[in-house]
Amino acid sequence: MLVSMLRYAGLDANPVLVSSRNNGVPLSPTSQGFNYVICTVEIPNKGTLVMDATEPYSSINELPPRAINWNGRIVKEDGFSSWIQLNSDRYQMQEYNLSLKISDEGKINGFSRSRYFNLAAMNYRKTYNHISEEDLLEKMESKYNIEIDNFKITDKYKIGKPVAQTMKFQTEDAVEIIGQKMYLNPLLFLAKTKSPFKLKERKYPIDFIAPQKNIFKVTIEIPEGYIVESFPKNDSFEMVDQLGSYKFKVISSDRKIKFSSIMSFNKGKIAANYYSVLKQFYDEIVKKQSEKIVIIKK
Repeated sequence: MLVSMLRYAGLDANPVLVSSRNNGVPLSPTSQGFNYVICTVEIPNKGTLVMDATEPYSSINELPPRAINWNGRIVKEDGFSSWIQLNSDRYQMQEYNLSLKISDEGKINGFSRSRYFNLAAMNYRKTYNHISEEDLLEKMESKYNIEIDNFKITDKYKIGKPVAQTMKFQTEDAVEIIGQKMYLNPLLFLAKTKSPFKLKERKYPIDFIAPQKNIFKVTIEIPEGYIVESFPKNDSFEMVDQLGSYKFKVISSDRKIKFSSIMSFNKGKIAANYYSVLKQFYDEIVKKQSEKIVIIKK
């Protein structure tokens, strides 16, 4: 129907036969090889646009994960057909900004602003738009062990725009006090504490669906009468063949410390022969994000 509407509007639109992710990859002619259809539009000097009429949260050139499965077969009006690549090169990006203030008793009052772009925005909408705010807050408070105030989501229904989420929060469990010292993970509940890659080896590609980028920025204000004894140092490392990178940067001045953490995977799929490299890369990230700030009373 979408193809017909676009053709009626005078556009060069064609259907694309797709095998959904649950249906496997059609490597040879088969009557069950394709089970899904998307639409393309050829725009002069701008290339091919793809769209899925069945996904309410998708936008132009932003297919849902179920339809991103290697290649699809474009079928034109004259019967000619050819392969078209479905993999996305747009980063599914998540950006987090935390502002934290630590009290003498080790309580944290914080403000969080997070934004979700491209496929990450679609996934956010599909996961949370049908959940009531009350249930969502309950899940977040339980997961992160925090109390949330002034929670707000912006552009949750404005397809094509990033979703923004803001909140104020408090927690009494993030700071460990031993004697005159306080210990704190600077990334708080954003820190990766476990690697998802547990196997020693892998025979199949690692499929992220699309390239990924996670950006964390944290500003911490320590209490009066305290100084920073130690904190995680600047660090960066990369995977071979520019498959991924990680950067961790610290700026300290007076009673404020600023941290930034950027993790990128530049390919949506990583071949199985890179698995050991990926596993080591992720282990290094977990190790870095497990390091703590030590604050001591003067």
